[in-house]
Amino acid sequence: MPRRDIPDPYFTSHIGAVAEDAPGGRRYRAAAERIADAIRKAPFIPGDLLPPERELAERLGVSRSTVREAVAVLETLGVVAVRSNHGIEVTAAARSTGLPWRDGAAATPRQQFEALRFAEAALVGTFEGASEPPKAPLALDLAGMQDAVDFEMADYDQRRVGFHCSLAARSPNPVLGRWVRELWMAQEGPEWRRLNGRLSAPEDRRQEIRLLRQLLEGLGSKGVAERRAESYFGFLEGKWFPDRSSEALITGFS
Repeated sequence: MPRRDIPDPYFTSHIGAVAEDAPGGRRYRAAAERIADAIRKAPFIPGDLLPPERELAERLGVSRSTVREAVAVLETLGVVAVRSNHGIEVTAAARSTGLPWRDGAAATPRQQFEALRFAEAALVGTFEGASEPPKAPLALDLAGMQDAVDFEMADYDQRRVGFHCSLAARSPNPVLGRWVRELWMAQEGPEWRRLNGRLSAPEDRRQEIRLLRQLLEGLGSKGVAERRAESYFGFLEGKWFPDRSSEALITGFS
């Protein structure tokens, strides 16, 4: 079936501008919500093309850079696919894929962490035996995290999520990859901001990067990445949940 460019009125009748009071650091998520909601309401079919970036920015009332961030999030989740020299394409999973910062709201941070610990350990195992694990692009993501520490950038937590989403997106198991991406992107709200504040010291962030670098070096080797993932999540647990007795535990993932 040939791809269609949806006439603008079909799309814009279902999309609204991002609220003026949307937090600046989260405007891209608000934009992603508007786009995802419009895809569900408008008569899109897989392969259809969204309006170009410029038109989306005008309709949403945000900058083009915010639209690019929003589209990148939706592409990570599998809602859209960006085709070079072609456009932003709606995927077959667009209507059934939820937005993790909405759908994960019912779970506690502890529950999300336990699920993530289990899922990512399984995910790194999917690279076992791969002839060329994707170490080079992931090393660039780690370099970005290091830059955030060295230059005292405010987006370190976002870069952490970006690293793990990049790892998940490259997994040979797309189902497991999507689950891990959604769990990382569900780290939203005041409780997660409080927990991330416990991992804000430069020395702690440098240790986190060292552990992730070790995990990356072990990617593809039998059993090595899984053990290093457990070491990494043990480190996160010690920072985020130092008093296990005060948190509700989900034993099914222990």
